[in-house]
Amino acid sequence: MTDFCHANDIQHLRKHEEEVRKNGQNTSSIYRFKLAENRYVFVQTKSKLFNNNLTGKPEYIISTHSIIRECDSEVQLKGSASTSLMKSVIGPNPGRVTPSSLGHNFPAGLSSMVSSMQQGSSLGLGAASMGRGGLG
Repeated sequence: MTDFCHANDIQHLRKHEEEVRKNGQNTSSIYRFKLAENRYVFVQTKSKLFNNNLTGKPEYIISTHSIIRECDSEVQLKGSASTSLMKSVIGPNPGRVTPSSLGHNFPAGLSSMVSSMQQGSSLGLGAASMGRGGLG
């Protein structure tokens, strides 16, 4: 399967296989999968390990591959899959979110909380609260 995986994402696929063998199942991070020459899609894989009923030893792995979306440009083939996908969804420079940019008139306390949350995320804080969610 690594023959079809984008070169920058092979380590994610190998880690996924390692986790399946260790834990019996796993959901991969998003990676790029080659469909045809110069045609890639963003994919996420869920896999489960099945053991032989008699020996208890691992016998096979079944995987489901979900296409998240197609890679639209050459730029999305550079760097990591998660960064490329995020940029394709929100754009390379998403700008600052403020209560007024959301079209809401929040109470003063909530407005400052939204601004504080935005400031924290621009400093790299709060990223842990997003968690893996099976994507990272």
